[in-house]
Amino acid sequence: MANNDLSAPVYSILTTTFNRAHTLNRTFKSLQRQTVSNFEWIVVDDGSTDKTQDLLARWQHDAKFPMIWCRYTNNRGRNPALNTAIQIASGKYTFFLDSDDALVNDGVEIITEWINKTGFENLETYYSLFFRCVDQSGCLVGKVPQKTQNLFSDNFLKVSKKEGRYRLGLDFEVLPVLKTSIIKKFDFTELTDHEHCQEAITWNRISGIYDSIYVDYPVRKYYQFDGDCLSDGQFFGIKWPRGNYLWALSVLNEDIEYFRENSNAFLNCARKITRLGLHIGRPLSQQYTDLTNRTARLLWMLVMWRGILGYIRDQICSEHPPPRAHPEMPEWGPAPAPENFELYHSSKASTTS
Repeated sequence: MANNDLSAPVYSILTTTFNRAHTLNRTFKSLQRQTVSNFEWIVVDDGSTDKTQDLLARWQHDAKFPMIWCRYTNNRGRNPALNTAIQIASGKYTFFLDSDDALVNDGVEIITEWINKTGFENLETYYSLFFRCVDQSGCLVGKVPQKTQNLFSDNFLKVSKKEGRYRLGLDFEVLPVLKTSIIKKFDFTELTDHEHCQEAITWNRISGIYDSIYVDYPVRKYYQFDGDCLSDGQFFGIKWPRGNYLWALSVLNEDIEYFRENSNAFLNCARKITRLGLHIGRPLSQQYTDLTNRTARLLWMLVMWRGILGYIRDQICSEHPPPRAHPEMPEWGPAPAPENFELYHSSKASTTS
């Protein structure tokens, strides 16, 4: 994990944005207020048509820290934009800051303190520190269940993300601080037609290999109910049919050992397999094949009727059902290549002040 380039930033903060000129300002201001500036801010403008380009150009000149931003004219979706940002990242650690969120004023300093306190840098089998979030009123988002609170020693807990989610109930908004060398080994799933696929699929893959540390301390300010979307790919009431189908498959195929810990989550995913699979033209026989273990297939058959009813209801209520998917899953992605790609580097050097 050693970083021998003294001019390189310690952190790469990644932000993807699409027509968020009206909220991106609070993200930038929160970085300007940081008590240390040993980070770079990387912004990917995912085909915005508002004033985002003008703002980024001005902020790059005014920023107290190195800033890199790029843009392209086609809206490709959040995951392709994240993959682009990760390729650019040069810090030892990486974290994502949404274009409508902010860091607390000493967020980077707090992260550094906890990296040192937990010994995270030297834990080779650990990939992430998960920090808490507060909402715009300063209230913690989500609660640590009573049964889990006693497990936190010195306000942190070493546990895999899957264990944290299913067995300990740590299923709330977090800010993951990642080792860049590890996150660069993985891609977030890309789909065509700027349809979103949940990032949790990639977190699942990583957490099957590496462990994590939950820190019971907030660094991210999470603004709720802004009512915006980072992609214009909407299918009315049927949200991200291919992406959510893949997420349900990921849960049933990779996490089924935790069924007893949270049976409702798995039954819900089994229902989604039928409902969404029928919407995208995936017959029941193919759905059966997509499920790779016996328990998952039994759950799917158990709640199949509920999925069929949901599909019928959608057909009645939705004027424009989602398009059929290609029969071969690899054809669902990747997203189209960026069009008219432009990359702007900052002349500022990273500091450790």
